[in-house]
Amino acid sequence: MRCGAWFAALAVAAGMIGCGSEDSTTANDVVQSVDGRSAVDTLIGVFVVKGKSSDPLVDASYVDYRQISRVKLQVDGEPWGTFSFDGGELAAAGSQDGWVLHSTRSEALLVATLGTEGERTDDPLDSVEEWVALLHKHLAPGGHVALVEDVVLKKTDGTFVTAQPRLLVPFTIAQGDRSALLGDVVVEIDPAGGAR
Repeated sequence: MRCGAWFAALAVAAGMIGCGSEDSTTANDVVQSVDGRSAVDTLIGVFVVKGKSSDPLVDASYVDYRQISRVKLQVDGEPWGTFSFDGGELAAAGSQDGWVLHSTRSEALLVATLGTEGERTDDPLDSVEEWVALLHKHLAPGGHVALVEDVVLKKTDGTFVTAQPRLLVPFTIAQGDRSALLGDVVVEIDPAGGAR
């Protein structure tokens, strides 16, 4: 009997610890809302650079994802950051004018977290006010627009080419989201010229 009573008391205590009222606040609630806004500070997308030929009879090809060096983004007209890719080294063999091209998509995962090293390196935050502003720069639920301001690509000879596609990518944030999905971000460039 004693053992059964002990297990019953333990079950009741465990139930009291595990259950909370609707008014209780958890760590997740705090993370999900800052001043009534979603705490979205990360944008996720699949980044693809498509080579566009000036000759309409030539099929478009895709630039190897390892040639993407950096991407600079804005969200709703405000700087979001500059984000680096580390795709590894490419062999120059088989490249065309410094570009490694594929007939199928060559995709890179873009995880653009607000205030990552790219933004801090380009424009360091010096004051407490700037850090507080950064911490409160989360996105509210609703519609937003990301702007791919520029893309830096690395050719096989080590030189860099900057394309400024000015590509607008609309996205939506639902209440309680912690990140936003940009989906496929396809930037078209003319390997001989630049962005389109």
